[in-house]
Amino acid sequence: MSKNVKFLITAVTILALGVFAAPGPAGQDNNAIDQYFNLQGLKKKPFSRADDLTFVRRLYLDLTGLLPSPDTVDAFLEDRSPDKRQVLIENVMNSEAHINRWTHFFDDLLMNQRVQPTAYYRNGQHEALRNMVAANMPWDQMAKTILTNNGVGWREGGSFFQFWAREAIGNQYRLDYLDDQVGLITETMLGISTDCISCHDGAHHLESINKDLANRKREEFWGMAAFLSKTYVHTRMPLANYPINSETYYKDLDISDIDHPDFNHNYGGFINPETRFKPAGEYMAQSDAGDGMRQPRSGGQIMPRYLFTGEEPQPGELRREALARILVADRQFARNMVNRVWAHFMGTGFVEPLGNWDLARLSPQKAAEADAEVQPREHLLMESLTTYFIESEFNFQSLFRVILNSRIYQADYASRASGSEDSGLAYWSTDRRVRRLEAESIIDTMYQILETPRKYTISGEYNSQVATTWELPGPSEPSNFFNDPDFDPLALGYASYEEFFLNQTETLRLLTIFGRSDRSVVSSRKNDTTAQTVLTMMNDPSLHHSLMSGGSSPYILRLVESAASGQSSPEDIVDNLYFRILFRAPTPLERGGALAYFKDKEVDLAIRDLAWTLFNHPNFTHK
Repeated sequence: MSKNVKFLITAVTILALGVFAAPGPAGQDNNAIDQYFNLQGLKKKPFSRADDLTFVRRLYLDLTGLLPSPDTVDAFLEDRSPDKRQVLIENVMNSEAHINRWTHFFDDLLMNQRVQPTAYYRNGQHEALRNMVAANMPWDQMAKTILTNNGVGWREGGSFFQFWAREAIGNQYRLDYLDDQVGLITETMLGISTDCISCHDGAHHLESINKDLANRKREEFWGMAAFLSKTYVHTRMPLANYPINSETYYKDLDISDIDHPDFNHNYGGFINPETRFKPAGEYMAQSDAGDGMRQPRSGGQIMPRYLFTGEEPQPGELRREALARILVADRQFARNMVNRVWAHFMGTGFVEPLGNWDLARLSPQKAAEADAEVQPREHLLMESLTTYFIESEFNFQSLFRVILNSRIYQADYASRASGSEDSGLAYWSTDRRVRRLEAESIIDTMYQILETPRKYTISGEYNSQVATTWELPGPSEPSNFFNDPDFDPLALGYASYEEFFLNQTETLRLLTIFGRSDRSVVSSRKNDTTAQTVLTMMNDPSLHHSLMSGGSSPYILRLVESAASGQSSPEDIVDNLYFRILFRAPTPLERGGALAYFKDKEVDLAIRDLAWTLFNHPNFTHK
């Protein structure tokens, strides 16, 4: 038996049987992720472990999008318990900040945004997602709730009407709405973009793009759309009773299945019903040129069949409930979420782009059959994590726990002490994993460090405020309500109209420039560094105002007063700024340069200049 075959059998056995547990005390290595990488040659060159300061910053940014408080950092550094990292992971996973950050994750994934005059649908979906995250609801239950949701519940903050209505409101043609909704479902919940085969067969079009979809036919796609064909967005009164596109009209919309026993057939107008038929709940693949945005359809009545297996609804089963049941049982459903979670924590997914899975290239064997290269990095580890996620009953915290406790997550990426270019493992352990902070984290952490907290008001929720950008429910927030005569910011505690306006508009501008998701498509977030982002950070008015003489930052003012009174030496000040802003000590070269600058400048100006320099350092804007 060859060495490679022996290795493969051993790897598969360990990954199949391995228990995904946290590393034990005193470095005991029983985490299956680490076992996997050790099998591939890293046993002799173990990952260099990140120091505590690096770890605590990374963990908080990944789980909350914020930095830990100085008191939290001090307590963690002083703790000598062998399991203190495991304890910290558990504490942060159960924090309100974590709930806010991961609600935002699902808001982005499901493209929750305001697409009509009222923000109530978007806010209701945001609230529903937050309740799910707070309860650590399993992913399969979340998906079933989303896929089968009835729109009337949005008034109690429990609806996913927005997930269904965004395509309905934007489409004038019924069949296009159904096709677009299928594309949204497959990309968000399976990681597969199926839009191409909604217009034509995959053959002779997709061979160089997606081997699996190249073998799929347009009629198979229609079978997916037929699961949704009895689902309608409608008003509760005749359309003639509403000023079309008014806020009253949109606030009165519902979503229902006409095959549901409780459906009220006396409901009023249907949004984008079939043009040739009364709303009857069937997918009639008959259209002419000019009907909608797609190529003409010809196929008659299409029955619901799951695109990837051909499975059909059971007798008496509602179609959307059948789709939800079949979809969450598809291994690709779990695989897609594992990939997205892994990408969040590790900097990139097993498969990239995240919504471009090719099912014909999942393993070397499948890829060979398709005469192509295997698509996922580390496909054995990916499949093992997928099995674990399924067997944990789709528990997010269990999945987070095994990744966060692994040595590869806790590695010192910049040390380059592990792996080699030849091994193919260097990516996971070197500074190639370093990436820029999300827009929200750059803004929130800057205000955290400066101790200049902001408060934001949200469209549709005038009487409440949020304190971080991770709590904003959509990319149009925070709003300045400039054209709303009924809104009074002074009643919410703002010192002036100017303070309110500047808080809202400056944060909205920064979020946009730094690439927050606009939620127009799945995965639209841009975390790249550009000339615009660099220049924006250098010239940001709120940062300058906080740092200038007499500025608003309590943190900077304390440093200036401490230096002026002789309580802190220039060395103390330099170390304090580096630890607070960059979460590390200055190098000898950096310390020497900073102290030389302090000798040439008044200490007040030197402190402000060094703080500005560090906020523009890559160690602040990256993780």
